[in-house]
Amino acid sequence: MTPPAPFRLLMTTDAVGGVWTFATTLARGLAERGIEVLLVSQGPAPDAEQQAEVAGIPGLRLEVTDLALEWMDKDGRDRPRAREVLREIETAWRPDLVHLNSYREAGIGWAAPVLVTAHSCVGSWWRACRGDPVAAEWARYMSAVVEGMAAAKIVTAPTRAMLESFTRLYGYDGPTAVIPNGIELALPARERRPFIAAAGRLWDEAKNMGVLNDVAPDIPWPIHALGPVRGP
Repeated sequence: MTPPAPFRLLMTTDAVGGVWTFATTLARGLAERGIEVLLVSQGPAPDAEQQAEVAGIPGLRLEVTDLALEWMDKDGRDRPRAREVLREIETAWRPDLVHLNSYREAGIGWAAPVLVTAHSCVGSWWRACRGDPVAAEWARYMSAVVEGMAAAKIVTAPTRAMLESFTRLYGYDGPTAVIPNGIELALPARERRPFIAAAGRLWDEAKNMGVLNDVAPDIPWPIHALGPVRGP
């Protein structure tokens, strides 16, 4: 009797921020459970260290593309090419499920059902940081996300706040789920010392790093901030 073929997943990611950590951690865990995962990166290519993280993991493959990230391509100029390249990858891989960590690509006409994880988006970022509606220059981005969400079978987010903000902004009324982020860490025992640590994109005002600068004179502990100071 022929054993059933393993479940196949196509998952998109980028190498710019926390999405890479999320996607690679999840992909590794799924591969360890017998699921074949094709991880497709978009935007700036993963560096040598990032690629080494996933190299040699049984059941996990990485395919690097130079497709633009949607928030770096607000006018959608790279969208037709993304449709062509990603559909070709799907045809070759033949996944049972597509897991997107982006939005507009959900609407390219995948053959497999599409799950979308909402980590962040320009619309919710703009409202949280600027307090007003998204600028008109982002209209094509916003409409592309609306179109993509209309094709998604389910949308997940790491928090209820992000899920509600995202679905409200883009009019998505399909199935949803909150799945908190998690990561496995094996930390050695170390002497505890009082300090404040902050990590993230220091240039991104949504990270609110400025508040640490404001309170630093009133805090006796040292403050350590780690992350890039200039955006892509």
